[in-house]
Amino acid sequence: MAASEAALGQWTALAARLRPEVYARIMDDDQAVSDLVLMHSRSAAGLDAALAGLPTPVLRRHAQAALRGLAQRAALLGSSGDARPSYGLAPELWRTLWRHLPRPIDYAEWPSLAGRIQPELWSELFASGYANRDANTALQCAPAEMGAKAFEAAWPFMLAQFGNARDNVPITILSQFRLVGSQYPDCATSSEADTREKLLFLASKGVAQPIRGLDAKRVAANAKSLVPAVSPFLDSTASGKPRLVDAQANCTFELTAPLYRELLNHATVRGDQDTVEVRVETVQLIEIPGDARCGLLVGGSSQVNGYVGGLVDTFTGPENNPTPSCPDPSDRYEVWRERGGKIERLNTNMGGDDGVPRLMPVQDTVTGHRYYLHDGMQYGRCHGALRLPFTFEWKSSAQGPALMKTTAFPELEEALYAQCSVDDKAGVRCNGISALNAAAPSAAASTPKDAFNSLDLQTFLKVFRKSQFDDYQAAVRALDRPRLQAFRTAGVPGPWTAEAIKSLAHSDLPLAERRRRIAWLFADHDQLARALDNEVLASLADWLPREDWGPILDVVTSHRDVYYGLGYLRTDLADKKRDALACDIDRAQGLMCGETWGADR
Repeated sequence: MAASEAALGQWTALAARLRPEVYARIMDDDQAVSDLVLMHSRSAAGLDAALAGLPTPVLRRHAQAALRGLAQRAALLGSSGDARPSYGLAPELWRTLWRHLPRPIDYAEWPSLAGRIQPELWSELFASGYANRDANTALQCAPAEMGAKAFEAAWPFMLAQFGNARDNVPITILSQFRLVGSQYPDCATSSEADTREKLLFLASKGVAQPIRGLDAKRVAANAKSLVPAVSPFLDSTASGKPRLVDAQANCTFELTAPLYRELLNHATVRGDQDTVEVRVETVQLIEIPGDARCGLLVGGSSQVNGYVGGLVDTFTGPENNPTPSCPDPSDRYEVWRERGGKIERLNTNMGGDDGVPRLMPVQDTVTGHRYYLHDGMQYGRCHGALRLPFTFEWKSSAQGPALMKTTAFPELEEALYAQCSVDDKAGVRCNGISALNAAAPSAAASTPKDAFNSLDLQTFLKVFRKSQFDDYQAAVRALDRPRLQAFRTAGVPGPWTAEAIKSLAHSDLPLAERRRRIAWLFADHDQLARALDNEVLASLADWLPREDWGPILDVVTSHRDVYYGLGYLRTDLADKKRDALACDIDRAQGLMCGETWGADR
């Protein structure tokens, strides 16, 4: 609303009718000042009058909000060839704001503002209090997005204001031909011709120098006209001794009763200031500084919103889409450790990028400092570009130790560019870090040592509670009610019950004995809900009588948002001439017999 012409007219009319003391009270508010500036961000004269009309104490108290109001529209809108670049705001708007705000202005909220305003304003920007002299973070993708002529005009300003421009700007322009990193994102360029002209211009100025991590094959395959211009920037030197190398976690682990109960009964993760809870899907042993016992890195990428949950509204009615190609990120992670029988949940800033982190301990051979290396992988069809691996480290926070991304040492990223390369088949490989490309064992072959990599939750529980898993399966086969009751009291992972159900389907027990055991397993509806999936249902379709399906139908009725593959199950039952049971399945979903929403099709 605040950015619209209509809002400006309505506000001007209203403000004219307000008494000065009322106007001052209304404007003594961050949002009000920010909106006032945003409304007047088309006219320097209008902005000048609006700021002049604010009482000086009010403007001083809300100077940061006034900056925010204008900065929201700051942007390099792009250019190509000889065209002049277009920006979101005219220079006079910035000069008007700077004239009214007290100095120095705090730009902490807008560290990349320099890349979003005209280069000829940079000297005035720094004079007003802007302090970011790092060309990478201050300009971000601006050097790549500018047309060739605009870049040549801006180059003297870059050299004058950013001491590392000669080193950083060529990397930004060529970032599309490197692995995507956190310091240097994959910047879109104005055009291939512009990129060539910019590289030739930099070479003519003596700026061409080898850039680590450039992929000459990608240049030749995707931009042949750039090959001669890129050649001076290719690093042809042999790889030296890697800086980051494999390390071993120095801790021991026991799956204690409190940790087991937490994984069994409270296996969800919630991010900071986040109401979304995500189920724990993977578990990894991780070293916590100063603690001889390993912690658990737990989390998952369960999709939780209505679309990804399954039902999609279509012209023919709701349809089930269990595997969307571009899921919204809802991955969350945290580290658990046990202290005195209680579980502490330590913060980490992993999550939110469709990744399933697999952390590897590494050591910096220069400083001796230890880090955890994220393999950089992202999942889903929406992530085409491979990422450079990046590091995490333990930091202190008000809530205790926190596992956070390493940001203070950009030279570590450059070291990884020197170590890492992309193979068309094998993906990213890094010299000195063998764990990055180590093949994960199958779930059946996993051992406690493999938990220092990453295991899915059920494999993890089976590895560290193998004897308990075997005892439970034996108790089901023997229908040992006292032992089964003890298991029920202590708690049983749902997949253990699922395994027991599927085993009964293939056992040589008489039908009556199998039904007795199924009745025991089905008696606890909550446990059945945790065990039920499409494989379990399919295993029962051949042999379990219709009258024994009541608990399953109750679970399906009360969990209609869960994907059970019911469309496939119903087709299977119909093929087996079990029409009455197929009709029961329809009714459990709220359908009439034979009705379909197109689900699972």
